[in-house]
Amino acid sequence: MRSTAIRLLLASSIFACFSAFALAAKPPAEPPLLTRALLFAQPEVRSPLLSPNGKFISAVKPLNGIANYFVAPLDRPSDWRPVTHYKDRDVNPTDVSDSLMYYWSDDSRYLVFLRDHNGDEKFHVNRVDVATGDVVDLTPGDGVRAFICQRPASYLGCEPGSKDGKILAGIYGSDPRFYDLYWIDLATGKRTLALKNDKFVVMLADNDYEARIGAEINDKGEAIYTRNKGGEWTFYRQYGVEGPHNRAISFDPTNTKLRMFSAEDRNTQALVEFDLNTKKITTLAQDPQVDLMSEVVEPHTGKVQAYVRYWTRPEMVAIDPAIKGDLDFLQKSVDGALTILSRSSDDRVWLVKFMLSDAPETVYRYDRPVKKLTKLFTLTPQLEGLPLTKMNPVVTKSSDGFDLIGYVSLPLDADPNQDGHPLHPVPMVTLIHGGPSDERAQFGFAPLLQWLNNRGYGVFYMNFRGSPGFGKKFLNAQQGEWGGAMNRDVDEQVEHLIADKVADPKEIAVLGGSYGGFATLTAITQRPDLYKCAIDVVGPANLETFIKSKPPEWSLESLAANLGDPRTPEGLAKLRDRSPINHVDRVKGPILIVQGANDRRVPQVESDSMVAALKAHGVPVTYLLYPDEGHGLLRQANNNSSFAIWEMFLAKCLGGRAQPIGDALDGSSVVVPVGAEYIEGLPEALAAHKAAEAAKPISPLAKFAGTYALLGADTVVSLRDGTLFIQVPGQDAGAMKDMGGGKFAVTGSQAVVTFAMKGDTVTGLTLLSDGKTYPAERK
Repeated sequence: MRSTAIRLLLASSIFACFSAFALAAKPPAEPPLLTRALLFAQPEVRSPLLSPNGKFISAVKPLNGIANYFVAPLDRPSDWRPVTHYKDRDVNPTDVSDSLMYYWSDDSRYLVFLRDHNGDEKFHVNRVDVATGDVVDLTPGDGVRAFICQRPASYLGCEPGSKDGKILAGIYGSDPRFYDLYWIDLATGKRTLALKNDKFVVMLADNDYEARIGAEINDKGEAIYTRNKGGEWTFYRQYGVEGPHNRAISFDPTNTKLRMFSAEDRNTQALVEFDLNTKKITTLAQDPQVDLMSEVVEPHTGKVQAYVRYWTRPEMVAIDPAIKGDLDFLQKSVDGALTILSRSSDDRVWLVKFMLSDAPETVYRYDRPVKKLTKLFTLTPQLEGLPLTKMNPVVTKSSDGFDLIGYVSLPLDADPNQDGHPLHPVPMVTLIHGGPSDERAQFGFAPLLQWLNNRGYGVFYMNFRGSPGFGKKFLNAQQGEWGGAMNRDVDEQVEHLIADKVADPKEIAVLGGSYGGFATLTAITQRPDLYKCAIDVVGPANLETFIKSKPPEWSLESLAANLGDPRTPEGLAKLRDRSPINHVDRVKGPILIVQGANDRRVPQVESDSMVAALKAHGVPVTYLLYPDEGHGLLRQANNNSSFAIWEMFLAKCLGGRAQPIGDALDGSSVVVPVGAEYIEGLPEALAAHKAAEAAKPISPLAKFAGTYALLGADTVVSLRDGTLFIQVPGQDAGAMKDMGGGKFAVTGSQAVVTFAMKGDTVTGLTLLSDGKTYPAERK
């Protein structure tokens, strides 16, 4: 960053020489207020993929306002056709870490995808026939939690694919820590046990979909086992609680060598090849500054041809001469960071994306044999040509010597050159990422940042120790530092922006979700002198209760190392000292808290208890609770309501511009148990929302809505937008098609529901499924 002294010297020199012109100069015009509906419009296309045969593109697009899967011919990319027709809830093509959760089968016949219920993360594996639209739940049953696992990709999951019309899925059993492997026939749904497992939290499979590597969590950390084809498991190596810092990519065609990114016996993750027979590791590429990541893999061979080096911006580096010419051509053709989204199985056609921070992302078709690049579509065309802002990297040094990477984006009128050097210090929103170990702040296009900039705020989006990508030492430095040095990294970077005259020291807010929500609550309780107000989204407030309620598959040893060990007096004292809920007496500014009721990572009680503690200490707190959401908000209507309330909250705190809440609550499930009176216009908006719901015409189908006792559990029939849905516990809500006479077909299945009537009163229902009849009384 150019020094403040130089900029001030230049400014004063110009003023001295050209004072007459300076007096006549006008300040930059304030950009027009862009509406939330425009800035947060659903992308017209999300998560596009090329079919293996190179003939089709799949993507997620809105269907009557609900995100569904679509398919279009590659040669006619505007001819989108929906292949799913969900009406109750958006499909989620990526998880909370933005990793893909849907894929093509190798024969290009099916899309295979994961779907949970209202954000509870109990995912079922589904497939849809792209020709017929036939949707089948491949892992049905109450309480089932499954995922797609064909080939090794990481210790967090597996890379997709299918073989001989089958997939390999992981399904958790009676012990929620472990999953068994099953073959599932995509056409018939028939399921066959492939491997029983009562030891490994993660298994990696080879190209023949046979498990070859297993990871066991023990009291020392993580133990890795290997297995020859058809053989027994043998111990390879024990790692500490920090883990092996390895991420598998693919097996070679012989299934004897595993390509992976590994920091084993080094600081940064290098691209290596691991021989399962000799246990020898061969280094293919490395970088002493950053972890290598985001591989480019040749179809079918699994050969790693390129990787991404990511310091402040992504750089794609070729290691295979066969692909270098293609990458050089693509990177010279279009401005922006290149991502290869997918490649046809014959490798003749690629789907690629280019990204800038001040323009929506654009997708192209690349015909490799003739090196021809054809623009297909912009993901969010509504944003093209708008006055948008740029992200500028900022590199600072922590007080103990770490390089810290952050990004500043500033309002156009405050920074006309968009170089990160404002004409005057600006109100600043400090944005803390989640994770922390699997997410990092990175360069890219973000509607959230554009919205905040347009309202008059700078945004500082930064990394801190524990963020991935900067080496093992940096990652492991989070141990014992939740609420400690990790937050100190945030504070020191903000103080740097204040010293550099970028941020107004009296007008700084802090915002974060998940781990970032915890860090946000920590910031406002530890440094109320620095942060004026805070927005916490699904963040833990009490580390003692948070660690007790962890999902069973999470490692207690790892959590204890990072947060504090609840089994020791010293660790328990640390958990209590680092918990924001125990320091609410220090808070000065207002807080807005957002929570999903079905969150299994950060249970609702975390937010409930924090809100109660803040209220007891007289802190202005507003609580937004969403009954149909989990770890974050998925439904567009819920996001609309949340952002509208955030906007009014920040306007009161930092003094920026604001679009009134208006009808932004329409269609949302938001409940505001506490603090509506602190948000301008919110009480009126809530009253109008309630009145609008009450004024809706009563549908003749409304009499069927209710709760029914089915097989000892509550099954709920609800009416939404004129359609009845039946919700059996542990399964997706199914839309019901009226067949007349109180009989309804459940779409996407062969099930039929028949309601029992006594006069005009519904007394119960009968569910006919798989040839069996299940009666249920109305409660």
